[in-house]
Amino acid sequence: AVRRRLIDWMEMTAQTIQSKRGRPLALSSITLHLAVYLFDIYVDRTPHLDSSNIHLIAAVSLRLAAKLEEHEARVPHPDMLNLMIQRDLGSAM
Repeated sequence: AVRRRLIDWMEMTAQTIQSKRGRPLALSSITLHLAVYLFDIYVDRTPHLDSSNIHLIAAVSLRLAAKLEEHEARVPHPDMLNLMIQRDLGSAM
């Protein structure tokens, strides 16, 4: 249930996140798939995972995937990802 919620969040974030100047970034589906893959690899290979920070793993996976797949101008800034975490996942996680 938690994984599904985080993947839904990554998908919604990839579609709606904006730059610090308010421009939509609209990350590609390739970036989203890579982010989910990176998330799954990290979670599968990390013994004793602290589930209280799992939303941060999702955000870092999305940013890293964007760094690898997107033009630099389309990479989400950590501040914007943090705002989306607080807005969308803050009370649920």
